[in-house]
Amino acid sequence: MQLHQSAYALERAKRVPDLQFKAGYDRNGSTMLDFFGIGASMDLPVFNRNKGNIRDARLQWRQSEIKRDQALHALQTDVVRARQELERSVSAAQGMGGDYLRQLDLLLEGVSLNFRDRHLSLVAFLDYFTAFQDNKRLYHEALRNIILKQSALEYLTGNTL
Repeated sequence: MQLHQSAYALERAKRVPDLQFKAGYDRNGSTMLDFFGIGASMDLPVFNRNKGNIRDARLQWRQSEIKRDQALHALQTDVVRARQELERSVSAAQGMGGDYLRQLDLLLEGVSLNFRDRHLSLVAFLDYFTAFQDNKRLYHEALRNIILKQSALEYLTGNTL
């Protein structure tokens, strides 16, 4: 944005004509010996006031401001979305309870005892064991989602939570 702002300032400065001073010395090159000459010149901007370039620079400056605002809005939207996803993941993990793993382990221990005492068939034991594995995997995926969502939010904000 500063580049376009500087380009706009440069084009506006070009609108004003340049005043040039010249000085010259010629020892023996003309009819006069030891000629000293001074001159001044200035462009008259009667027809060219650099309006097109000024307008183009102003439009590019405005375009860069709009792009910056869009990027800022997109970043804010991403931060809000990441925060909401993190809150959803935390509430899902809290819904399982703090002693969820302990209860699963007690359940597996009870199922193992019943299988050992031959109160359960092999098929029923495998069914319970598969359910145990699935529930444990769900719990660990919920914790993993919390860590991933937290990392995404930290990346977007640039701060450690």
